Formats: sequence, C-alpha cells, structure tokens
Amino acid sequence: MTRTTWCLVGLGALVLLIAWNFRDYATLWRGRWQPLPLQPALSSEARDGDWTMWRGNAQRTGVHAQPGPVPTGQVEWQFANGAGFIASPIAAGDSLYVADTQGRLSRLQRSTGSVLWRLQGLGPFDASPALAGDLLYIGLRDGRLLAIQTADGVIRWHVATGNPIYGSPLVHQGVLYIGSGDGLVYALDAVSGVERWRAQTEGWIHSSPALLEDLVYVGSNDGALYFIDRRTGVPRWRYRTSQAIRATPAIAEGLILFGGEDGWFRAIDAYTLGARWTYAWRWLQITLFVWGFTGPPSYLPGFRWQYRTRAPIVASAAVAHDLVYVASQRGTLAALELHTGTLRWSFAARQAISASPVVAGDVLYVASYDQTLTALDARDGTLRWQFTAGGAIHATPIVCDGRVYVATLDGGIYALQ
Repeated sequence: MTRTTWCLVGLGALVLLIAWNFRDYATLWRGRWQPLPLQPALSSEARDGDWTMWRGNAQRTGVHAQPGPVPTGQVEWQFANGAGFIASPIAAGDSLYVADTQGRLSRLQRSTGSVLWRLQGLGPFDASPALAGDLLYIGLRDGRLLAIQTADGVIRWHVATGNPIYGSPLVHQGVLYIGSGDGLVYALDAVSGVERWRAQTEGWIHSSPALLEDLVYVGSNDGALYFIDRRTGVPRWRYRTSQAIRATPAIAEGLILFGGEDGWFRAIDAYTLGARWTYAWRWLQITLFVWGFTGPPSYLPGFRWQYRTRAPIVASAAVAHDLVYVASQRGTLAALELHTGTLRWSFAARQAISASPVVAGDVLYVASYDQTLTALDARDGTLRWQFTAGGAIHATPIVCDGRVYVATLDGGIYALQ
C-alpha cells in the first residue's frame, strides 16, 4: 500500500473513533432524549428516618441510615387486610403505604395502623411503590405506571407500558426510571410523566433499576445486567450470565453486586465497560479450551468475585459493615466479605427466602416462607430474636422509627417494636 493509502486508512479510523465517542450527541440529534429541566431535590431516596423506596436508596443496598431504637420483636399493632402482599410497604412521616394482590393501595397511619385512604380496583400489585415529593409512584400488573397524590389518593397521571411491571420505580433529580415486562427501561419526567427515553433489553424485566452517577443498572430475564446511560438511554454495556437476573442489583464501593437464577452471586466493577466484541472473543476462548488448544478462558472485564449458592437468587443483597448478605431460594443466607466474596458466616431458614434482607444499625432482618422474621447480629450472625407471623412472608420488611413493618401473603401487616 502506498503512503497515501495508509494516510486515508488512518484518517478513516480516526473519524470512526471520533464518531463513536460522540454517539451520545447523535442520540440527542435523533430526538431519543427530550431535554427536560432537572429537579435535583425531587428524589425517592430515604431521608429523615423514612423508607420511601424499595431498598431505601438509589444504590439499593437495603440499609437504613437512621434506624432509631432497636426493636425487640413485640407486636405494637396488627392490620388484617383481606388480601396478600407481594409488594413491600414504604413509610414517610406518619404514613405507611401498602399495595396488595387484589389491586388495593392503602395509606395507613404508621403509629396505629388505621386507614387514612384507600384506592381499589387498580389491578394486582407486584412491585413496591416509591415516594418523591407529594407523589407516590407504583407499577401495576396490567402494565400501567401511576403517579398518585399522597394527600388524597387522586391519580395525577398514568403511563402505559407493554407488559406487567414487576420492579419498583427510582426517582433521581426529577427523572423516574422503571423497567417493564415489555423488555424496556423507561425514563420519564417525574412530575408530568413525559417520556425522556426508552432502552431495549432482550427479555422481561423483574429487576428494579439501581443508579450510580451517570449509569442506570438493571437486570433482565435475558440473563444480562445492563449498563445504561441515564442521560440518553444509550446502553453502554451488558454483562451476560447463563440465566435470568430477577434480583435487583446493589451498589457499594464501586461494585455491582447481583445474583441470578443460575445460583451464582457476582461482584463486578461498576466502572468497567467491556467492548462490543468481548463476548465473541470469550466464545472463541471457550471453544479453544473445549478442544484443548488453550487453558481456561479469562473472566469478563470488571469481574471481581463470585459465590455459588446452589439455588436461584431472587432476593436482592443488603450491604453493610463490609459484608454482603445474600439470600437464596434454598433458604440460606450467606454473609460474604465485600471485597473478596469470602464466607464469613451463614444462616439457614426452614423454607425459601424471597424477601430481601434489611440492615438497620447492627441488626440484620431476614424474612422467609416459613412465616418467620429473624433478627440477627449483622456482624457475626448471632440470633437476637424471632417473630412468627400468620402467613408466609414474601414482601421485604422495612425498618423505621424503631419499628419493623412486616406484610404477609395471608394479608396481615404487623408493626413490631
């Protein structure tokens, strides 16, 4: 090749590299992102001792920053709902918001359990609500996302997605992020419901989105964890596993921590993004290894450690005290060292654990299908106390103002002090 040809090839490569780095601007030009004003104060993250979203914060760590007095497991009040709970409650001020499997959304007085208002006939709820400002956001099994006024229960706006919503919304700087059974992740203006962008995955979404800086992370039933640019909706990368990822990822100290239906719990670097040809290269490495030409294939970019539970993982992990608390459908909970994945201690329930563990101060709360809520020492796993409810517990309990709130599949709500 002549020098001129080499120069043209180099210039073409440079142009392609520049175009790749500016693809976000091309996205803006195509109109996939509608630049609406940000509202930094409008967020669903818990503050002032409340618990206003699934897992408590945008990183979904399941930790209460202001736990208050340590509960002892005594029943302060009990509420009989008449329909079971899959969705977890949230709490703000003196209000507790609960949504049941018969389509009723109730606002209860947190101190007494009395009903303040109730909406009926909405359709079954599988996902927990999120609260930001004066609006309560919740997804329905019929695919609608509702924004409801907390003062009177009036629906301010709704948006229809293509399939059931199983995940809980996340509101950050006035933008709401939610995944749907149609395989799409949506970003909406939290005040008006106007769509900013949508990102496509290849499977149903049960996972709730988690957020760190400029990336939104969400698992899909296609077996991949998606890294999505929160400004534009452009997928930055996807970390593939062999089976569905239904559990919501947790983020701590630069690590994405998530489990899957393949029974493996993984920790990967939140800031490492693989190239598009990463999986093709890994496929080639595996093929060469199978045929005996090379050694074992290398791990994917950003991989830190993994732990095998030998059972599907549908509960999200909690992260506190440099430990990751991982529950499985086998009924076991493992406390793993955050940076190495080394097992520190474990706990065995009598049945499956679908509810995600929660940490408040030095206490870890674990609920299971054997109708039991167990309080353990978060550092060493020592038993503090146990409470037996009237039905199996699928919904994750929450901890606020020195109380633990537990919702069961037989329709009971318990406030334990």
